[in-house]
Amino acid sequence: MANSQTGQKRIPFAFMAVGIMFSVIGVVLLGAAIWTFRHQYKPSTPLMILVGFSWALFAMVISMVLALPGANASGRTRRRTGTVSTTDPSPLPGQMRPGVTGPGVEIESEATITAGSPLPALWLGVASIGLAATSVLFYVDGRATGLGTLIGLILAFFIMSWATKAWPRARSETPE
Repeated sequence: MANSQTGQKRIPFAFMAVGIMFSVIGVVLLGAAIWTFRHQYKPSTPLMILVGFSWALFAMVISMVLALPGANASGRTRRRTGTVSTTDPSPLPGQMRPGVTGPGVEIESEATITAGSPLPALWLGVASIGLAATSVLFYVDGRATGLGTLIGLILAFFIMSWATKAWPRARSETPE
């Protein structure tokens, strides 16, 4: 039987690992934000921190998914095995240097995704505007402190920065 994956693009391992990790952390932060939202009785700074970071993580994951269809992907994974020794660099006075020696594995992986579509950048722009609006709305509604709102607006600025970097470039341009 012929290879059924002929013609399909492979998703780099690092791309999947980062996407899954961001999704799991985003769900945990969102759950904590919902719990804080339901149980708060005065304006909260942690609420905006939780909302802002979960918003940023989900915005990044969705932009990664949007980047896949027209993307040029390249990646590599390297693995080294051997014997590993660890010691405490600063033992307490009078203490012998404790150490552990045993088998070890080091795995290094990277992926480069070149966006071929403006959709990820547009999505990040919309997500940035949405987070800024949510931050201000929470402040006006008495749910967030001034510091929490500032943190939400700073995160919205960073997401907009990601949007400008995610915009497709001509082949001769190089990212900064």
